[in-house]
Order: sequence, then C-alpha cells, then structure tokens
Amino acid sequence: MDKEQERVLVQSFFVKRVLHELFTPKKRDMALQRLDHRYLSMLKNDYLIEIKPPNSWPDDTYDLLKQYGAPDTCYCLSENELISGKTLPLREALEHAIGFGFASIISCIPGELAYFEAEQSFGPPPRYLLMKPSNR
Repeated sequence: MDKEQERVLVQSFFVKRVLHELFTPKKRDMALQRLDHRYLSMLKNDYLIEIKPPNSWPDDTYDLLKQYGAPDTCYCLSENELISGKTLPLREALEHAIGFGFASIISCIPGELAYFEAEQSFGPPPRYLLMKPSNR
C-alpha cells in the first residue's frame, strides 16, 4: 500500500475523506465495499466522465487513458486483492480490473487522471474516467 498515492487519490476525487478508513486494516475493506453501490455519493461528480458502452475491452480503455496522457504504470485501489495497493503496468491493471465485478480505481496521473469501475450487479458495471476539468 502506498499511503501517499492513496492520500492524493482520495483528496482529489472523493467528497468525503476516507483516508482514515483506508489506512486502518479493519476498515479498509468496508471503505472499498462502499464504492460498489455508493460511489456517486463518495466521488466528486464534477470529475466523473462516463465511459459509454461498449466499454468492456481493456485495450480500448488503455487507448482512451493514453489519449489523456496516462503513463505506462499506475497505482491500483481495488477490492480485487491481486491489484489493490500495487503499482502495475497500466495494461495489466486494466486486465485485472475490467469485467471482474470488483470496485476498482486505477490512478494514472496522481490527482489528475484515473479509471473507475463499480461493482457489477446486472449488465455491464458503471465505468468512468476520473479527471480534473483542466485535463479534458
């Protein structure tokens, strides 16, 4: 876990401060689980840009993020333990986030550009770019 990466991510894109929960092992899972269904009340809506369907291919999302300046590596915050708390190649992170049914945030440019996928309940899960208006 990279506390600085998570601090920047939360302060940039979340309405509520959830840092304490993310940094407390017993509460971390609960904070991530709330992203499943309450993400619209947790994330700053001004920074959410919906990725319209069809949007289920990691390669397409990779290309989209690269268009906005995403580097080759990213930091992952996810319910998926394979990627959560890790810095990974962007393509690999997307391959483990897209379509797995877990809430995931992939931070590409800290505090400026990220990918968010909510939990899948039925149909395709909601998918968004998290982006500061100055970067659009």
